[in-house]
Amino acid sequence: MFTAPPPSAGHTIVQSVDQLAAMVREVSTAKTVGVDFETSGLRYFDGQLPIGFSVGYLTGRGYRAWYVPVAHKAVGAQIPRDAAQEAFRDALAQAAELVGHNLKFDLNMGRADGWEIPDWTPIHDSMIQAYLIDEGRALQLEKVVDRAGVSPYQDAFAMKDEVDRFLVLQAGLSQMGKQEYLNRHGHEHVPIQLEGEYGCRDVVHSLLLDRKQRSAAMGVGGRYERQKRALYENEMILVRALADMEYQGQLLDVEYLRRVSLYLDQELDRLGGELRRLFGVGLNWANDVVVRNYLYTSLKMPVLEWTPKGLPSVSR
Repeated sequence: MFTAPPPSAGHTIVQSVDQLAAMVREVSTAKTVGVDFETSGLRYFDGQLPIGFSVGYLTGRGYRAWYVPVAHKAVGAQIPRDAAQEAFRDALAQAAELVGHNLKFDLNMGRADGWEIPDWTPIHDSMIQAYLIDEGRALQLEKVVDRAGVSPYQDAFAMKDEVDRFLVLQAGLSQMGKQEYLNRHGHEHVPIQLEGEYGCRDVVHSLLLDRKQRSAAMGVGGRYERQKRALYENEMILVRALADMEYQGQLLDVEYLRRVSLYLDQELDRLGGELRRLFGVGLNWANDVVVRNYLYTSLKMPVLEWTPKGLPSVSR
């Protein structure tokens, strides 16, 4: 039998109307509010939608976070969807700014199921912040948190590992691979208490990352602060713009793209021929492994740059 962990201090799994009302009263007083959806899958365009949401904020002494379950296929009290959506709207309405990790996903997942995320409220995406600080590192939430050393839970991966163990167990019982199970069910069968603790930690982690990363991502105190601030602001606006583009779809000029593809193929062939003439060998110049072996093993060229995975770079 699977035993879910108890909620951490400062976390509340909302399972009554009274708890829901108390959440709204408290969150609506916060300036910076974190938000995160847990879902039945990743494809909102294919009917996979929120099963619950987390909201939270940082206090002078710590943090507060809530998880509101609405569509789990698991045992336990849940909040009716209409009441949950009304509370979600009211909780976010007064926020001066919203924080999350990979907010483009949450914006579209919420929009697809009628959850109102104010489109006038500035957003701060801790994933984009991490990318602006170091574009070569892994951007998964727990990895960024672990590297930044901001988790208040001792182990940044603990709840993700617990959820993964449950999903692997369920996948085995269903005679599916884990990825097939996730594609079909997402987290909808995860016990409410476990998913609640997982969701609360996600929103707290995003808020703590934002507090640590925002100044660095803006280049505060650095030589190019003005330019980096402008870049930061544009990136956060672009999160919403890309979410809109992804949600609405974009018209493509297929014939133009075919012409561009043909031109690129011809140009690559020409450049490949020039490289064969210069080096006197015929290689697949589009294959990094082949080029790397030739440059650094056959020609013994010095390594001027390394890839994020620690391999000699072929970009220079």
